Amino acid sequence: MSTKSTVKIAILAAIMGLIAACQSSDRPAPPDVSHLSVNLPLVRFEQALFAADTSQLESAIQEWYTDFPVFAPCYFESVIGIAQPDRPWAGQLKRVLSFPGFRAAYDSVQRIYPDVTTLQSELEQAFRYHSYYHPDKPVPAVYTFISEYGYGAVACSDSVLGIGLDLFLGEDFSFYPALQFPKYLTKRMTREHILPSVMKVYWQSYLPEPGPGQALLDHLLYHGKLLYYLDLVLPNTPDRYKTGYTAAQQEWVETNEGEIWAYLLDKDRLYETRYGDFAYLINEGPTTQGMPSESPGKVGRWVGWQMVRAYREAYPEEPLDKLWRMTDGQAFLEKARYKPGR
Repeated sequence: MSTKSTVKIAILAAIMGLIAACQSSDRPAPPDVSHLSVNLPLVRFEQALFAADTSQLESAIQEWYTDFPVFAPCYFESVIGIAQPDRPWAGQLKRVLSFPGFRAAYDSVQRIYPDVTTLQSELEQAFRYHSYYHPDKPVPAVYTFISEYGYGAVACSDSVLGIGLDLFLGEDFSFYPALQFPKYLTKRMTREHILPSVMKVYWQSYLPEPGPGQALLDHLLYHGKLLYYLDLVLPNTPDRYKTGYTAAQQEWVETNEGEIWAYLLDKDRLYETRYGDFAYLINEGPTTQGMPSESPGKVGRWVGWQMVRAYREAYPEEPLDKLWRMTDGQAFLEKARYKPGR
């Protein structure tokens, strides 16, 4: 055998070994969902909005409410907030459409997202996984829209989702600094963050949020379940797009998992029940108060995610519905036996 052939075989063996090592240390391979048929309509509603004859907006509004009976009221009443019950508001919509900032947002979306065929295919694949795990839950219709940088994703119902494309124009999009978006937020206003944002908003409609007086631990469980849902429906998406962290921040939480857990255990932080006392651990921010500057924000959500992952590793055969119904963080933690080393 020639030296060149030997080198090629050695390189191939090394690559295969690396792949095998990665696969053995990673989570189980996702299920085959290629046999599942998913029909996910995607409507470019922002295009329909700007294609309307502004001299005939009252009839256009009636048509939208007829054709899109869930999304139209959701958009006009909640997203841009101009629909007024029992009062005509076509004139207000005309002013919105003629506002230069609204038009600029539309033009930018059309330039950056002239076609959403690939996005539609990716959403359909995500909902194939969703249907595999939750065959009783509907596959929604999806509408793209602009809100002049107000909403990235909305769930109008369990069967209607909206994507605000003007909040995914790229971290260096020129208008974002003028709108005073902090850099830690604009870093996730990219194409790669659309699916995690949309799928998480969708699943939020199925999970009851912790109420007043519930402990931090209960909030960690809630946010951990949301992120674990992304594991199921977006199995090939890197974790940092699910969390919204940068690559460096993702590495930091993974490296310091034990230290983060020790910080939460200190002074019984896990059992605090006044939201104001622990909000800094689960809310957005450039970093997490009390931790090194390299830390990202909302590390509590990330810890909750690791708790849920530990639970599923311990009980892989348990029905998912049991996980989604769990709301008692203390009972969950005891069963998950989550104890990362320092």
